[in-house]
Amino acid sequence: MTREAAILRLLGDTVVPAPTLVAVDATATYCDHPSLLMSRLPGPYAWTIRVPTVAPSRWPGNWRVSIGCR
Repeated sequence: MTREAAILRLLGDTVVPAPTLVAVDATATYCDHPSLLMSRLPGPYAWTIRVPTVAPSRWPGNWRVSIGCR
């Protein structure tokens, strides 16, 4: 989490389009889990959601619904 925050800080002074770091709680002091909050970049986005075709009751423990942005 701290590495991601440091990279966003470094990219802030460059011409590379990157979100602005708003806040980071790497040790989960204030949030239930380590958290990083950043701004949203302008432009279109498309969400993809992949759900296994097997009934959830039959999912192995390591299967999760995958949500991504392209």
